[in-house]
Amino acid sequence: MDNLSLRHLYYFWVISREGSITNASEVLDLTPQTLSGQLASLEDAINGRLFTRKHR
Repeated sequence: MDNLSLRHLYYFWVISREGSITNASEVLDLTPQTLSGQLASLEDAINGRLFTRKHR
């Protein structure tokens, strides 16, 4: 958990609020790949999945 920061929690909150990484990336002005990576880091830090993935 050394690399965990409030930024990770903020990104998680925005993804949850917006309903998708794509929508959150537009709100945060970040690429979906960046948010996906940050979410993966958070999930690794807590040793679990936070969202159920839905593929197109």
